[in-house]
Amino acid sequence: MRIAQECGFGYDRIMGELAKVGMLDISESTIRRILIEAGLGPKPSRHRTPWDVFLRSHAETLWACDFFTKRAWTRYGVRTAYVLFFIHVKSRRVIASTSTIHPHHEWRAHHAKVVLHDAKEQGLPASSILIRDGDKKFGLEFHDVLRAAWYEDKQPPGARRS
Repeated sequence: MRIAQECGFGYDRIMGELAKVGMLDISESTIRRILIEAGLGPKPSRHRTPWDVFLRSHAETLWACDFFTKRAWTRYGVRTAYVLFFIHVKSRRVIASTSTIHPHHEWRAHHAKVVLHDAKEQGLPASSILIRDGDKKFGLEFHDVLRAAWYEDKQPPGARRS
């Protein structure tokens, strides 16, 4: 019941999650019965705002960020280059960092500041919400720079601050 309430999963997904931790002897029908008896119902859409409704209602001040990588030839051979990018949801404008093969915390914090500056120069609104995953490359410095100046950080449920 706790998985259904906190994560919004339906009985198929709950069964899959339980199997990951070795609970293989519980059937879908048992999970379904337990959810129905608890008044939760078997569907995952019980207490959640649909994603498209959330995006439309917050698009003006919603940003998302992540890293992408590309294998690149350098004078030291093939290395993985990292780029940090932000996208403003309503305008779909992207602000990207320069690439690096060493995304250390000073680099991440510096590019967080650069994004703040570029967003203001482009007339993009300050964010009330920044969506990102729990990637450990973000680090505390990145989080602290943006939080102090700009936004409320949203990570997936259960993600740990690195």
